[in-house]
Amino acid sequence: MASNGQLSFADLDAGPTPLAAPAAKPEPVRTRTSFSGPTDRAALAALETALSEARASADDRPPLVVLSACLASFGAPTARPAPTAASLRQTRDDWLRRLTSTCRSESAHRAYRNAIDDLLAWSEPRGRDLFEEATIVDYLAAYQERAQPAPATYYRRFVPLRRFLR
Repeated sequence: MASNGQLSFADLDAGPTPLAAPAAKPEPVRTRTSFSGPTDRAALAALETALSEARASADDRPPLVVLSACLASFGAPTARPAPTAASLRQTRDDWLRRLTSTCRSESAHRAYRNAIDDLLAWSEPRGRDLFEEATIVDYLAAYQERAQPAPATYYRRFVPLRRFLR
């Protein structure tokens, strides 16, 4: 109701309201859980048991690390560790070996190796994650500033890196 004693159209649609009615608390929204099947309950019980046993044996790892290890024992895929410089260099070597088997020219092979090596040399001292878009953008900007390549040369650097990181 308006403060000057006049009704608005909103008041007419709302209907009469009691003057001294306490404000009603909204009821919490209840969602149906999907843990109703025996398999779901068994999995939850196994996770709870794994966490309880870890705590009983003075395992102070964070709870999600313990649960991740438990899930891995069930055969669930685990998160890959972040790649190291050594693992990226090994991946580069493996990828270049596969590239050789696809009958690419020596010039193409050299372009791929040079582009990947330059990216790794740029990123290692900076500690950048090569799987973040911002890192690649920063590298390409630094390459452009440092080498001032022609558009075709820049493209020849960009394409091998895109293929390697894919």
